[in-house]
Order: sequence, then structure tokens, then C-alpha cells
Amino acid sequence: MNRHKTISLFARLAAFSVFVLGASAAYADFDSKVKAVAAELEEIPILHEGRVKPLDTFARANLLAFQQKSKLRHEGLTAMEWLTELMLFPDQAYDRKIFKVRTPSVLNALNISVADDGNYSFSDLSRSLDDNLDTLRKLSEKERDDLDPTERQLLDLYFKTIAYLDVSRSLTGLIRDVEITDESLASELGVAYGQKVSYFEMLPARTRLSEKIQGFRDMSEEEKSTPESVALMGLVRDLGNKLRDRASQSLKMMTPAEGQMKNLWISPWTALDGADQTDRTLRKVEALSQLVHYAQNGNIEKLQDSVATFTSFFEGDAKLGLEVSYSKADYFYYSLIFYVLSCLLMWISFAFLPRALYKASFWSMAIGLGFHVVGMTVRCIVMSRPPVTTLYETFIFVGAIAIIAALILELVTKNALGLFVGPIIGVVLHFIGIKYAVDDGDSMGILVAVLDSNFWLSTHVTTINIGYGCAGFAGMVAHGYLAIRAFRPELKDRAKEYFNICIGLSFVAVFFTTFGTILGGIWGDQSWGRFWGWDPKENGALLIVLSILAILHARMAGLIKAFGMCMSAILCGMVVAFSWWGVNLLGIGLHSYGFTSGIMSGLMIFYGIEGSVMLAGVYAWLRDRPKPKTSVG
Repeated sequence: MNRHKTISLFARLAAFSVFVLGASAAYADFDSKVKAVAAELEEIPILHEGRVKPLDTFARANLLAFQQKSKLRHEGLTAMEWLTELMLFPDQAYDRKIFKVRTPSVLNALNISVADDGNYSFSDLSRSLDDNLDTLRKLSEKERDDLDPTERQLLDLYFKTIAYLDVSRSLTGLIRDVEITDESLASELGVAYGQKVSYFEMLPARTRLSEKIQGFRDMSEEEKSTPESVALMGLVRDLGNKLRDRASQSLKMMTPAEGQMKNLWISPWTALDGADQTDRTLRKVEALSQLVHYAQNGNIEKLQDSVATFTSFFEGDAKLGLEVSYSKADYFYYSLIFYVLSCLLMWISFAFLPRALYKASFWSMAIGLGFHVVGMTVRCIVMSRPPVTTLYETFIFVGAIAIIAALILELVTKNALGLFVGPIIGVVLHFIGIKYAVDDGDSMGILVAVLDSNFWLSTHVTTINIGYGCAGFAGMVAHGYLAIRAFRPELKDRAKEYFNICIGLSFVAVFFTTFGTILGGIWGDQSWGRFWGWDPKENGALLIVLSILAILHARMAGLIKAFGMCMSAILCGMVVAFSWWGVNLLGIGLHSYGFTSGIMSGLMIFYGIEGSVMLAGVYAWLRDRPKPKTSVG
């Protein structure tokens, strides 16, 4: 955000702080109207992050940024219902507890008392932020790396409130809340007296209004005090307040003029005051204006007709409805539930009902995988590409690969190893994915140019992620081997079985990672004109291949035995984690797109856990190794 735009937004927040009002006493009836309106608006197309998507997806992405959740359960609203209220009834929306703030130092800096649930409304925050504009302005002029954590979060919170305000003022030019209090003035301007009109409905009277304002300047003080003159100045003030909303550009709901690029969608305010005032544009604005009017009045029957009229200006896209259904279905949430259930059933089966609970655990994991696969499939259809282009998507994809491997392993061995390891991997990767979805906003945005190739996404990215999944699964099986060595050393046959599985998975992993790395080089040659450039991400992929090859070579040469093989598999899993996420911390190279902050702490926790497991394995090995014989003199 450039400095001029930042200063403009600062001014807007200060100017509109007067709009913050108290909560409505009739929230129950009001909410029912909002819910009904939201259901009609959810499939309206909007351009967001370079992609045309339903308004429902836009709502979820923004609510994730503000609340870190895609639903307002504590307010009893879905994301779409929240957005509907914010667009059409901003005064009520300002009192919703939308913003999640859990850092006491940020609240102390704003002199805001700590809420038990960590949720705050725009009303709660705007006044305090308004009082600290000078401090915020100075922080915005610094480089982000020069800010301490509190300053960074404070500035992020401020920009979130700016984005919230921007959305809330996006449709104000179409809302009928301007009233002309003098009958003669209304007649001269061609506006019905006694009825509220919108800024858009005043546009035909612009020329006459300009003449009236010019004439007002030449009036005597006595003439300026007449009812018509007073009404004129009140109208000018109201319209002037409206014009301050022209900077609101979040809702790009209007298709561009004929002859312009298809991705140059514009906001309603741009359509109102822009150069594109063709008949087609005015008809679109009129349709949207009617939609807003009926939505505010809660006239659902006429709202349905106005939504159909407005959407008729857009090219039909059946995927919009599918995307809304995908968001509502929440497939990955249900897959997570069944994976957790599978884990619990497996652990309980060790105590009682082993056979029945074993089967229940197996089918629970299988059902979870069903939700998992359906979710990825629908996502592929919506995006028209494989779901492996962001860190979030790779977590979901690799988790599915691990679960598939676990089910196949269980069908072959029937030794409960797959049921023990698979759901754990699925749960962990789901939770990590949720974290990244919250941080980055899983809005399924447009791809950067270099990634926009379905062939290479389907080959290189998919193949190498399968390799990641198999290598990680081998490391988890190695945990089982070390657990037996440490706590049940008498189960030698079971330990040997785990060791053999670990070797088999390692061979599969080295095949897919090697093949995927080679495909990545070919893609790089086509995209950047070189097969290999020692880019950090390329080096990370090569490091995985070399690590697995070294482990397998050492095993086949007899340099390491079962214990060494399993310890090495865990170490290889740590290498995979570094190559998968860790190289992102460097922030350099041609693969620097889509990098995410917050990786270091997660990696350190993972390395700490794996290091502890390896130390426990070393302890078991030292404990059980043969004692040297002592000679008796």
C-alpha cells in the first residue's frame, strides 16, 4: 500500500468514525431478514484476487482475515450473512464482534480492555485507532522488518479495519438514504418529494444541481436562509459525505465496458463516477440498485427477480454454484472428524473389543478419506487445475496420499500399523493446513504465471508431493519400530515387519521424488530457459533424493542394519520438512512465489519432537546392545 493511499485511508477512518452506532434492540428479526437476503446473494460473481468467484467465497476469505474463522458462531452468522449485513446495513455490522485480537500488548497500546473471548467489534477498535493515527502513520512509513511484533500486529489490525470499512461503504452510492426536505427543490431536480433517494438516482440531476449551487453562491444572506436554500445545502452536505466513499474498491462486481479486458472488473462506485457511462453500464448499475433496494427492504420475491436481472449481465458459470456448495459442505472438516475418530477407536481397541473396534477404526479412516478425496475433486473442478499449488493445498494432498498408503498397508498386512500411523498423519496435516488457510486466506486465488500450467501441475507437483507423502509415512513407520525397540523389545517379529515396510516405502519415495525432480527441471527449462539453477527449492528436492538414496545404498551395502535404517528414515523425514517448508524462510530464488511466514516455529517444534524420538531410540540401542565379555584371570 503506497503512502498516499495509506494517508487517504487514515483520513477516511477518521471521517467515518461518526457512523459507529449502538446495537439494535431488534436483532432477532433483523438477523432473519439478513439470512434470507444472504441466501439470494451468495452466488453473485465478483472479481477477487484475479479470479471470478461467488460472493460467498469472497465473504469467507475476508472473514478468515478478520476472525480467523469462516463462520461467526458466537454471533450466529455465516460468512455470507455477515457480509450481507456489512454491505447493506453497515451501522449494525459495526457492532458485531468480528476482529480476533489475542495479544495483550496490542490491546494495551490501544487502551482497550481485554475481552474474555478475544473478539472485538469495529466500534470497539475504531475509536482507539483513531486516537493513535499519528503513531500508526509513523509505523506505516517504516519497513516491516524494522517493526517489533507488537507494532507489526498493531499495523495489521489497523489495515484490517480499513479493509472492513472499505467493504462497508462499497454500496452506499446505491442505498436510498438521501432526502430532499423542500418540495420546490425536489420538483426542480426531478426527484419525488418525501421519498429517500440514492446518490445514483441523483445523477440525472447533476447539471441542474450544479447550477443551483452556483446560484446559491450569488445569493444574499437573507436568500440563503430560505427553506429551499437550507434544503439545498443539506443535500449538498449529504451527497458530499457520499462522495467520500468513492475510494471503496473492494467489491469488483461490475463487468468492464465492451472492448476492455475481461479481467478489468470495476466496483459500483467506479461505475457510478467513472468515464464508462454507456447505456449497458447504467443498466447494470440500475439492476444492482434495485437489488440493493429490495434487499434492504427484505422483499425476497422481488429480490429474487432483481438478482436474476443483475446476473444476466454476466457470462454464465455453473462453477459458481458448485463453489458455494463446496464451501458449505466443508469436506475437509468432516474428513478430520473421521480421522480423529479412527485414532480414538484404534487406541481404545488396545484395551477392549479389539476386533470390533479395529474394524470400526478402519472404516472410519476410509470414510474420512472419502470426504477428503471428494473435497479435493470438487476443488479441482472449481479451479480447473490440480489442488497442489499452495502450501495449504500440498498439506491436504500429501495427507490424502498418506491415508491411501495407510489403507493399502492395512489391507495387505492387517497388523494395525496403517490404522495407527495413517490417521495421525491425516490429523496433523489437516491442522497444519487449517493454520495456513487462516494465515493466507484459502480463497483459491489465481495462480502466478509460472504455475499456470495444468500439465506440469499434474505431473511434477503431484509426483513430488506423492514422494513427500511416502517419505513422511516411512518416517512414521520408523517411529513404530523404535517404540517396539524401546518398550516391547520381545516383539522382534513385529519390529522386523515394520522395518521391511519402512524399506518398501523408502523405495517408493525415492522413485517419486527423483522422477518429480527431473520433471521439475524440464518445467524449469520451458519456463525459465534452464534445467537447473541451484535454486533453494531445487536444492531442497535434490537433498531429499540424495538422502533417501544414501540411506538405501547404506542398507544394501550392509553399512546400517534395521535400527540404523529406521533412524535414518526419521532423519529423512526431517529433511523432507526442511525442503517442503524450510527453504521458504530464505525468501529468494525463482520459486519465491507463495511463501508464508510463521514456518520457523513449526519447524523447530517438529525437529524438537523428532530429535527426542531419536534420542530415545539411541537410549534403547545402548541399553540392548550385547555387553562385552570380561575375562576371568
